[in-house]
Amino acid sequence: MQSGFELTKVFITVMTYPSPSKKYQETVCIAGIIEGGKWVRLYPVDYRYLPQDKKFRKWQWIKVAI
Repeated sequence: MQSGFELTKVFITVMTYPSPSKKYQETVCIAGIIEGGKWVRLYPVDYRYLPQDKKFRKWQWIKVAI
């Protein structure tokens, strides 16, 4: 894990439709709630090209470095 980041559990509540991006190829904006009730935004996420074992859906808990 990169320095300064902490592994955090996020309950995914929102995933946007993929949008083309010159800088990131294609991105998805994702929002969720961490334990404790604070909202977080995860962006940019190159969801289409994530390995199959790393993909997730709405209404699912994930662990992510934020």
